[in-house]
Amino acid sequence: MMIKKNYGNGLPVFDRRTALMYSGDDEDLLREVAKNFLEQRSVVTNNLTSAFAEEDWKNYTTFAHGLKSSSLTLGGKKLSDLAKSMEQAGKDYAAANEDDKTTFVDYIKANHGELLKLYEEFCALLGKEIQ
Repeated sequence: MMIKKNYGNGLPVFDRRTALMYSGDDEDLLREVAKNFLEQRSVVTNNLTSAFAEEDWKNYTTFAHGLKSSSLTLGGKKLSDLAKSMEQAGKDYAAANEDDKTTFVDYIKANHGELLKLYEEFCALLGKEIQ
């Protein structure tokens, strides 16, 4: 698969309408799920950072998958899109022959910092939203 270069173009960092749709228009449920998501921020950050530092692409892919899914359900379309591209790069890495693996690792390395930055930005907006 081709790596997505322009993730999240035009997507908002936080989309309240999407978050409400996934919570069945239940504000209390949205608040509860968002609170749980925010409580896991340091764990998720540490998991991604550790897997990245250890070049453990299998686990990195798993953590990116989790971030993709959970952020989308809370209206984090842009974050979800980037996490999806990181997950795909990890899957492509696993399926690639040895000569092609570098392409996918380079993509992850080039976008890891942006993923963490966008995650923090999304968490800040989400935290303000549920206050």
